[in-house]
Amino acid sequence: MQSREDCIHVIEAESELSRVLDSSHGFTQLGKHRGNYKWLAIPWDVYEVDKTKIRKKCKKRKIGLLLIHGKKRFTVQEKLKCFRKGEFLHLYPKAYKERRQIY
Repeated sequence: MQSREDCIHVIEAESELSRVLDSSHGFTQLGKHRGNYKWLAIPWDVYEVDKTKIRKKCKKRKIGLLLIHGKKRFTVQEKLKCFRKGEFLHLYPKAYKERRQIY
């Protein structure tokens, strides 16, 4: 989870397609958290295995998709982006407290 005063990003990173679709990881984990942006981050080669299925699930669940390229130096490609209106910072007490100390 990454926060700013006006925006919460929730990111779930998975290394394998089986974990993306597993009932304890991937989409399921993202469903447990609230935020303005939810992102599934996966390696590019995992996406290539079943890109149609992954994109459909992301769109249906309003989850953004980040593709990770590289082994030693990583680059991130934004494939899908989904924004939810709302204020979610209060749902994350530690981040809320840290933000209040900054201001």
